[in-house]
Amino acid sequence: MKINSIQIDTLSTNNPFVSSFWAKLKNVNCWDSKAYSLITDKNIFQSLVLFKKLFLNLYFVYIPFSPICINGKSILDEKLIKEFLDFVISDSEKKIAFIKIDLPFEYDSKQKFHKPFKYNKYSIQPEATIVIDLRNNVEDLRKKYKKRAIRNLRKNIDQLVIKEVVFNEVNIKSWYQIYLETAKRDNFSSRDISYFLKMKNIEDSIKPRLIFAYDVNENLIGGNIILINNENAVYLFGASKRNHNLSPSYGLQDFSIKMLKNEGVKSYDLFGVGVDEKSDNLKSLTQFKSSFGGNVLTRIPTLDYPNKRFIYSLYKIVERVRFFIYR
Repeated sequence: MKINSIQIDTLSTNNPFVSSFWAKLKNVNCWDSKAYSLITDKNIFQSLVLFKKLFLNLYFVYIPFSPICINGKSILDEKLIKEFLDFVISDSEKKIAFIKIDLPFEYDSKQKFHKPFKYNKYSIQPEATIVIDLRNNVEDLRKKYKKRAIRNLRKNIDQLVIKEVVFNEVNIKSWYQIYLETAKRDNFSSRDISYFLKMKNIEDSIKPRLIFAYDVNENLIGGNIILINNENAVYLFGASKRNHNLSPSYGLQDFSIKMLKNEGVKSYDLFGVGVDEKSDNLKSLTQFKSSFGGNVLTRIPTLDYPNKRFIYSLYKIVERVRFFIYR
């Protein structure tokens, strides 16, 4: 296998998390980044590699959803993945303590990795998602909606106004207030508003899209942020006001599906659903996302690849303590 460092802007995957936009977003949030090309006999893979300082001159590496094949659906075996990670360590001028890697959904979730790989109990990225194939026409897509979605859409059809708005500071701040309300209600950790404002300032061909839902009195009651990369779109964030008479989340997703289909996007990743007893807190979210049809995909949990074992052991202790505190 031939491995080369490449320019970030030459990343050409369909995954928004393996893109120049995502690298630039991480860069403004204190991560360094590099991109790599991996060439086997028949296939070309690409990977985005992120570096963050632990302390002093020690770093850890995080690799989101890659290496990913850009000319087919092939995957790398364990030996070649190890070869790539060893190359990342040797190629970097930084001292790498360990690597965390989330492999793409193309990899069989039942595949077993052996030492020195270590499985994480709780993954960085979701271990399951729902992806909607947008290659059918809109009417056929809606035929796959479940009763929950159909009922809510019919109920609210004359009570919602949904449209795409400019992803600017004013609209982000308006959406963010609803996002904070949603985070408190649904008990999840919210991001600081600076994260979304930084998204706005990134110069890249990939741009976040913001969709708003209003009631008939023109009050903002919900909004979604979507990221599109080539043929694939990902639902990044959603927020909605609690209203027993209106369910803007269903209308927002239905609008998004139609919009993406009309723009020639081929798949829409609803990004993250529950899969087992570890994710009981995601039950209602899973029911919501599955009501739009789509295929459930699962993947291998986050893998650790220790390089400096003593530092890695200390990190795992701190990680367990932090998880216990913030649980």
